[in-house]
Amino acid sequence: ANEFRGQIPAEIGHLKQLEKLIISTNEFTGPLPAALSLLTNLTDLRISGNNLSGRVPDFLAKLTKLGKLQIEGSLLEGPIPPGLSKLTNLSDLRISDLRGSGSVFPDLRGMQSMKALVLRNCSISGGIPSYIWSMENLTHLDLSFNELTGKVTDSFTNRGTVHYIYLTGNSLTGNIPDWLLRSNSIVDLSFNNFTIGSSGRPTQCQGSANLVESYSPEMNSLNNVQPCLKKNFPCASNGQYRSSLHINCGDKEAIVNGVKYEGDTTPKGASMLYLSPDSNWAFSSTGNFMDDNINDDNYIASDTSKLTMPNSKLYAKARLSPLSLTYYGLCMHNGSYTVKLHFAEIIFTNDRTYRSLGKRKFNVFIQGRMVLEDFDIEQSAGGAGKLVIKTFTAYVTNHTLKIQFYWAGRGTTGIPYRGFYGPLISAISVTPNSFGC
Repeated sequence: ANEFRGQIPAEIGHLKQLEKLIISTNEFTGPLPAALSLLTNLTDLRISGNNLSGRVPDFLAKLTKLGKLQIEGSLLEGPIPPGLSKLTNLSDLRISDLRGSGSVFPDLRGMQSMKALVLRNCSISGGIPSYIWSMENLTHLDLSFNELTGKVTDSFTNRGTVHYIYLTGNSLTGNIPDWLLRSNSIVDLSFNNFTIGSSGRPTQCQGSANLVESYSPEMNSLNNVQPCLKKNFPCASNGQYRSSLHINCGDKEAIVNGVKYEGDTTPKGASMLYLSPDSNWAFSSTGNFMDDNINDDNYIASDTSKLTMPNSKLYAKARLSPLSLTYYGLCMHNGSYTVKLHFAEIIFTNDRTYRSLGKRKFNVFIQGRMVLEDFDIEQSAGGAGKLVIKTFTAYVTNHTLKIQFYWAGRGTTGIPYRGFYGPLISAISVTPNSFGC
C-alpha cells in the first residue's frame, strides 16, 4: 500500500535472483511488463489491487517456481492463460474479478500441492473438473460468481481437509449432493440452479450450507420448497406487505428520530442466511477473512474511538463481509422507494499510525444494478469516524428488495492486521415514494 503510480518498470527484470515480488494495493497502471518473465526464481508474486490493463499474460507460465500467485482485483482482462498449467508448484492461487472475455476452467490437475484455490468472478464457463475434488491438500475452494454449469460430483475424497467451499453465484444444476449438506466444511451454494436434494425432501434454508436462491426458476411453483430457496426470495405472507425497512447493521435495536431501526447482531457470516424474527428482512453472507489465522472470524466491527456525529448509535458498530453480503427487504409493496445506505469507517483512523493507512474498497448493487464501484467510505466521508449516507431510488416489482455489497479484490487486506478488508455497512433505511400493484 505504497501508492506507487505509473507503469511497473521493466528494469525490475534485471533482479534475476528475486524470490518474492509483492506490489499489491498500489496505483500501478499499464500492462504487466514482459521483463517479469525473466524472474524465474520467483516463488511468490502478488499484484492484486492495482489499476493494470491488458490480459493476464502468457509469460507467467515461465515462472515455474511460483508457489503463490495472487491477481485479485487488478483490472486485468481474461481469459486465464492455458500456460498456467505449467505452474505445478503452486499451493496458493488467487485470481479474481477479471474483465473482458470469459475463460474455460484452467488445467490445474498437476497442482497437487494446492491448498488455497480462488478463481472468483473470472467468467469461467463449463463444469467443475472432477480432479478438483481429489486435491489432497486443498483447504479453501472459491469458484464463486462465475458461469459454471453442470452437476457437482456425488463423490468427494477430500472431505477431511477442505474447510471452505464457495460455489455461490453460478448456474450449477442437478441435485445437491448429500455430502455437501452433511459436510463439516463451510459450504455456500447460494444463487445457483439446483433442483430438490438427492433425498427428495425439501432442504432447509438455515442448515449446514447457505442455500438462499439456490434452486432453479422452475422450482418457484412448488409449494413444498421454502421461499428462501427460490429465485428472488418471494414473499410468503399471502399479501401482508410492508412499505418501509430500517436495520441497524451489526448492532442492537435503536430509535433514531422516532424511527425504530431493527437490531442485527448475529455474529456469524462465513456461509449463512439470517431471517429476521418477523420475516420482513434477511441477509445472506458469504466468505471468510483469508490469512488472518483465526478460525472464528468477526463479522461485526466496533468503533475504535469515540464517535461524535449525530445519531452515533447507528455507526458505533457495523456488519462486515469478506466477499459478499446481501440484504433482502421481504414482502415489500411493489413501487418506488428511497434507499439510504449509512456508512462510517470505524476500523481505520485519521491519525498517522499504521492503522490510518488502510483502504477499504467495495461495490454495491441494488436490484442487481451497480450503484457504487470501488466505494471508499473514508474518502467519501472526508475521513475515518465520519458518516456518509448514500441515497438511491429503487423499484420493487416482485415484492422483494435486494441490496448486495461485494468485495472485488480491491483495497488493503492486511492493515491494521491480516484479514481486514471487504464491505462495511452501518445501517439501511428504506422508505416509500409511490406504490404500484
